[in-house]
Amino acid sequence: MMAVLQFDLPKDEYEYYVCSNGAAMARAIGEFSQKLRAIYKYEGKETISTYDTRQMLFDLFIEHGLDTDIL
Repeated sequence: MMAVLQFDLPKDEYEYYVCSNGAAMARAIGEFSQKLRAIYKYEGKETISTYDTRQMLFDLFIEHGLDTDIL
């Protein structure tokens, strides 16, 4: 099976970015979920600040080579 995706750049820049980086985004979000689970399970925290949560997600995106400015 073969699939061809076409984008009208620069109009579809965001869609192109998400499509071409989807696997890295999925890995980063999976790690994010595991980190939140560990904070809850091992540190006993039921809440975490919005700022800390956002920073943790952005740090993971950067580790996976993703551009946080496009989000």
